[in-house]
Amino acid sequence: MKIIIIPVLAFALTGSALASGSAPMRPPRVPKDMTPATSEMDATRYALGKAVFTGKAVRTANPSAATQQKMRLTQLASAIGKDGASLPALAGQLSGEQMEALNYYTSKRFGTN
Repeated sequence: MKIIIIPVLAFALTGSALASGSAPMRPPRVPKDMTPATSEMDATRYALGKAVFTGKAVRTANPSAATQQKMRLTQLASAIGKDGASLPALAGQLSGEQMEALNYYTSKRFGTN
């Protein structure tokens, strides 16, 4: 009887000792390739792009770039989803600077390319 109890007792104690674990002594480290997004962000372009996206920017007629803008705005609208549904209507109404700022804003805000 003692022969059976000793191995069972040893097995039970070994299993509980391995399962207890210990708490880490320090918090995990931040990866070295992580940099704050604010250091890389151009606040002026971001603000202009946000104003264009929300419709608060003054629009400049630019009919010569309407077809190129329409293609890019349609791409952005499909990548963003329902928030960007009104973007294709802005084709031909944005200056080059506004279009660049809108691209910058959507890349930072929505992760588009």
